[in-house]
Amino acid sequence: MIATRQQEAARKQLDALLARSQPEMPVPTHNLFNEQRLKLTTSIDDFLRHAAEAPVSTDVDDSTMAAVPSEDAKPEPPLFAHYAATVFLKRLPLTTLLYAAGSQVLEQPLRRELARAAWVRAVLLRDWKAADALQPALRELDLPLWNSMAAFRAAEASTSLSSGDDERQFTAVFVLLNNPGMKPAVREGMLRAQTLGAIDSFRDNWWCADLWPGSTWFHCCLTDPVKEEEVDFPFPAGLTEAQKKEALAEWKKLSAIGPAPNYLTQQILDYAQRHPQDQRVAEALYLAVRATHYGCSNDETSKLSKAAFQYVHERYPESEWAGKTKYYY
Repeated sequence: MIATRQQEAARKQLDALLARSQPEMPVPTHNLFNEQRLKLTTSIDDFLRHAAEAPVSTDVDDSTMAAVPSEDAKPEPPLFAHYAATVFLKRLPLTTLLYAAGSQVLEQPLRRELARAAWVRAVLLRDWKAADALQPALRELDLPLWNSMAAFRAAEASTSLSSGDDERQFTAVFVLLNNPGMKPAVREGMLRAQTLGAIDSFRDNWWCADLWPGSTWFHCCLTDPVKEEEVDFPFPAGLTEAQKKEALAEWKKLSAIGPAPNYLTQQILDYAQRHPQDQRVAEALYLAVRATHYGCSNDETSKLSKAAFQYVHERYPESEWAGKTKYYY
């Protein structure tokens, strides 16, 4: 039906199938039909209703050593599948993400993941209006993170428009450096196991160069990572032409930023040059060097790591942060 452009008929048939419950409709089968339905949504709310899927618990078949669905597993909370996560990243503008973060369609853990990603995206795009607009959702969904943003909110209140951008950018980057779990894309599959502020031993820290929703150190360092055609991710229904252009423009800017350690370290170095008397810089430089060790990297990362290492030791040699910065990477 989809192939012959019978979208309405296909949508009705899929809705009927998805209305069935287990055991008539096993979770893996439900997810496959849901992914088809996700490509036929009629509005942003409809997209959000189908954006999450139930994870499939598996056992190992002793005879074949293959993974098979577990028959007695308990239901687990829904997660974002790859298709939905990629649409959030590449096909929805920040204004729509703001709406989605405030919507009650998604369950709270997924709304929290979306609100976090939208705030990082706002910071990377220097859209302070959007970053401010996300504060109520973040306060509701992630109070510890919201509390850590006090300096960011204070910067908006205490600085003029001309000078405020520098201060807001520094305080926002400081939040990111202290929270390795933050990235501008929602996670596909399992949400982060570590707390937002903890370093993850499997390199699920900040973001990699391609911003892939499932990006980790393993993915970023594959010699031949999987590439998907942009045409595989059409715009969901409900977006205006202006919103589509906005989403593409944002994706173009985001995809050019590169790995998080490079971006974060360069931001701190630039700020340090302009504000050498700011005592917060020493700690920020220490955190930047730490990011170059535990985050994704490329050929430029080591140069930036060395520059931050040298700066903290040359300008703040007596600080505790210089003492903690023993190496560069």
